[in-house]
Amino acid sequence: MAERVKAIPGADIVVRPFMLGPTIKYPVEFRLVGDDDALIRAKGEEMVAALRATPGAGRVWTNW
Repeated sequence: MAERVKAIPGADIVVRPFMLGPTIKYPVEFRLVGDDDALIRAKGEEMVAALRATPGAGRVWTNW
């Protein structure tokens, strides 16, 4: 995945296992962070749409 996002200016990908808390049901979490709230929301909606279109992906949601 890191190779795919190298073409995105300013993208920083961090992959790490969940270290604290109880075992979680949904083991993947994505966070988008930046100064432009409108852009973050727009890119977040794009990401949600792509994930919902992915076979096997379930319970895709946002919490902003």
